[in-house]
Amino acid sequence: LALNGLGAALHVTSLAFGPLSLIQPLGVLTLVIAVPLAAMTARRRVTRLELSGMTSTVIGLAGLTLIITTTGVTRTLTSAQLLVLVAATTALVVVLGLRGRRAGASPLWEAVAGGAAYSVCSALCQTVVVSVGDAGAGALLRPITILAIVAIAVFAVTATVLTQRSYRNGLGAPLAVTNLVNPATATTIGVVLLGE
Repeated sequence: LALNGLGAALHVTSLAFGPLSLIQPLGVLTLVIAVPLAAMTARRRVTRLELSGMTSTVIGLAGLTLIITTTGVTRTLTSAQLLVLVAATTALVVVLGLRGRRAGASPLWEAVAGGAAYSVCSALCQTVVVSVGDAGAGALLRPITILAIVAIAVFAVTATVLTQRSYRNGLGAPLAVTNLVNPATATTIGVVLLGE
């Protein structure tokens, strides 16, 4: 959790310098690190299939960085977009989280909910960080910014709880699902709402 906190702080800082659709997918590198760690923990070698997946992930991210252009200006969510995004994410996370809590349910429901909540946290963080950078600390007193900060806190805690719960039967598939849903959702937000 301490490393998650440090990673989140570094991630939020980076959101001030680049588009959400580029920064968020870099989180998929977690899988590249998790696979050898899982193999080491199980005292086995990384399989050819796992190595292929890790290589594909790195190549895909390299390709993504080559096709995403940056304008040097980071856009933020409008007040209306922020409200719709918070409401839609709340509904999605509640539905998926409740589905994942049912007896015998797949932990992947919670992994999807956690990944979506994490990505929305990043979009909201980017909006807050850029707004404060542009308008100064006074931006923190705006009602929409206060709502964004509260939503960030709620989604961050919710995402952490959901992802931790999704690991109850093992780390592999839930970690992969969370780390794929997160950048896919963030990229969608970046493209659809932020014009990236």
